[in-house]
Amino acid sequence: MDLTELNERGWTFVDGVSSQADLLELGKALGCPVRTPNGDLVKEIRRIPRDEAPPGSQSALYGAGPFLLHTDTVFWPLPVRYVLLRGYGDTRRPTTVKRFYELVRECDTQFHVCARDSVWLVSAGPKKFYCSIKFRHGDSSGWRYDADLMAPANDAAVHIERVLRPLVSGEAVDQQLFESSKRTSVTNLHLVKIREMRIAFPRFDEQGTIVAFLDTKCAELEKLKENIQQQISTLEQYRKSLIHECVTGKRRITENDAQDQL
Repeated sequence: MDLTELNERGWTFVDGVSSQADLLELGKALGCPVRTPNGDLVKEIRRIPRDEAPPGSQSALYGAGPFLLHTDTVFWPLPVRYVLLRGYGDTRRPTTVKRFYELVRECDTQFHVCARDSVWLVSAGPKKFYCSIKFRHGDSSGWRYDADLMAPANDAAVHIERVLRPLVSGEAVDQQLFESSKRTSVTNLHLVKIREMRIAFPRFDEQGTIVAFLDTKCAELEKLKENIQQQISTLEQYRKSLIHECVTGKRRITENDAQDQL
């Protein structure tokens, strides 16, 4: 795994993770895996219909639709450093991954002062506690925010929520992408920005089907191109031969030939 890339942009892809055992080994290589509240080291996440979902879950709030950007494990006193996700089966699910500071780096001084002074009530089922939106652990620091689990408990937090709500909504993120796509030129394009771009890919089996279809059509077009070029070549040769016959007197142009041309 490229830890440099992980530290620079906050996330990375890892190939070869084909089982839960592989996922656990990867987690152990990064640190100490933390168990979920029910004791599991690996939690299987499934999107289910809203009416079948447990109360308070993301599926209960949003069903199969998009939900707000959020900090994973915000309901723990200390959120985890890394979240490992393994997709299998049909993984065509659009996902936005952003570092929190990228959302707030253009916010004014008042925002950062209020962030420092804000107090929030985290509610996850029967578990409740107060926290700040910013936290520090040893030499590390970070942000936590989940609009569905964190409620402002003082005026500073109310101000922060007014600013953050539109920033973490899926509509706001899509609007940012749309606005950037309307520009006719880009002043600069850094590798970090390229790595953050969301690109949709079809499944591998669909890619194979698409490639086979395009190969067949391209072969048909090449064959058609060759036939047309052969016809053009034949007509050019006939034209030269006809001119030669007329010039050398081997072919005489009669009045009927002229009438046919008209």
